[in-house]
Amino acid sequence: MSALWLGRRGFDRAARPGRVRYTCTASKHGPPFAWTGTATSSLEEPGAENKTEELGLYIDLPHCLVVGEPFVEYGIVEDRYSRMRPEVYATLIADYGHTRQGPKRYTASAFIAKALGTLFDRGDILWRSGPATGYWAYNGAISYWALPPRLKNEDRLTYRDWAIKAGLDPDA
Repeated sequence: MSALWLGRRGFDRAARPGRVRYTCTASKHGPPFAWTGTATSSLEEPGAENKTEELGLYIDLPHCLVVGEPFVEYGIVEDRYSRMRPEVYATLIADYGHTRQGPKRYTASAFIAKALGTLFDRGDILWRSGPATGYWAYNGAISYWALPPRLKNEDRLTYRDWAIKAGLDPDA
């Protein structure tokens, strides 16, 4: 099992060429559910593309990454974004909620991760999968992000290590 976004997802590459069947079994999100998408897609909310543009996520999210920094775990990007645009982040939490508030199928985190996936598809940022740590550990695996160019450096900065260095509780 591997994860591209949130939750543990199983891959059924035989579903259709170029398409992947995802199954989220993370109990923290509620009962298991499945969907089909591309290798970089996530759960999609209707109208999310326009909303993402209107809120400026495609412009702002690359600024949550630092040139020369290793691939950073998703939770670091979300934390940086919440500090960069607290009013927009608060709107996303109000609209979609967060797993910190209880199980949900589509959260602010899923919305942000979808925007990151679109930026990756456009070639604006880089993506890798890796171990989920700290608060995000319930996922098992999670996305890591970096700015290009990254040649062969696959170093990763985990949420746990980053939070501890920043004086934050990595599990909260």
